[in-house]
Amino acid sequence: MSGEAGPPAAPGAPPAAPRLLSALPAFVVPDVAASAEHYRDRLGFRICFVVGPPGDQFSIVDLVPGQGVHLLSGNGQRGRRNVIDGQGIDAYWRVSDADRVHAELRARGATLLSEPADQAWRQREFGVADRDGHVFCVGGDLTGEFPAGAVVLSPEFRVPDVARAAAWYRHVLGFPEVNTWGEPPVYAIARRDGVIVHLSALPEGAAPRSNREAGGAWDAYVECQGIDALCAEFRGRGAQVVREPETKVYQMREFDLLDLDGYVLCFAEVAGAAPERPDAATG
Repeated sequence: MSGEAGPPAAPGAPPAAPRLLSALPAFVVPDVAASAEHYRDRLGFRICFVVGPPGDQFSIVDLVPGQGVHLLSGNGQRGRRNVIDGQGIDAYWRVSDADRVHAELRARGATLLSEPADQAWRQREFGVADRDGHVFCVGGDLTGEFPAGAVVLSPEFRVPDVARAAAWYRHVLGFPEVNTWGEPPVYAIARRDGVIVHLSALPEGAAPRSNREAGGAWDAYVECQGIDALCAEFRGRGAQVVREPETKVYQMREFDLLDLDGYVLCFAEVAGAAPERPDAATG
């Protein structure tokens, strides 16, 4: 709920094509307010708000508008955790300068898990954990293509079959750029517009665990434009919509769908951001 809608279409102009703006990782935590303070004090995020009574709270923390994290209460239940036997990450935090961010986090007293190291995929990476054990891989660009000072946060989902999950994001959600690594694939990155989703292989025999099991929370909050057209597009390609588009009291219009492995994606648009024609969806 931190993105901004684009300018309205000119009178009589056809509506703009649906567009994905950002995807905010969502974490279920036992104490939302304390976790939000940790993100502010140790990780350098800004607290947008904390609402609700203790035990049933919700917060958004961000680094810049549209690039942040949702923190949700799970009514005493634990949400998804990607780290298994010390391996895995929960979200990818892309920056232009990994060494600068590493130094800033060290000065704040963050829980750093590794030193920056250059990777073959032209990222300089290190790990950092929040107070609840969620792990970010911070990746500094080595290609020269990422804008200086920019930041992108992306959810990572662990899946039993990376190839099948990658194909699902391409063919059902219409992500035109899906890259995989390994044979068979053990990692994938799917991109559509401003949204990136990372997929990594689960250990053999391990099952995906969604936040849906913890009070029905979502696993990522995808801010978009053209939400009703998007819902129709996804449904037309066979997506399982589990919550129909509805306008909430906080003036966001949202719907939920399940991905191939049961992760909940909440798609959201500022209510009344732009009118849409009934035939605006693409199949």
